[in-house]
Amino acid sequence: MVTTTQRRAVVAEYRSAARSERQVCAWFNVPRATVQYRSRRAPAHRRVARLTKLAEDKRRWGGLRLTWRLRRDGTLVNHKRIERLLREGSLLVGQP
Repeated sequence: MVTTTQRRAVVAEYRSAARSERQVCAWFNVPRATVQYRSRRAPAHRRVARLTKLAEDKRRWGGLRLTWRLRRDGTLVNHKRIERLLREGSLLVGQP
């Protein structure tokens, strides 16, 4: 299985050999939209820092309450992502 990142790397490598993007994508059967895509999502480091500070200050708050607080502060968040970040960072009381 070839990932999108690997496809982009191959196209970039062969483009440096004075070939056009269109030619290289056609040779490797890679959609040009895949190569040209740029994410517009804001970096998550500020959101994670805010979540970490809130979770440390309010150790007994669960994921849903922390999500509510972040939304109230104006941050657009998904409760499932918050739960995952809390699990990964061991930020809740009952976690090792």
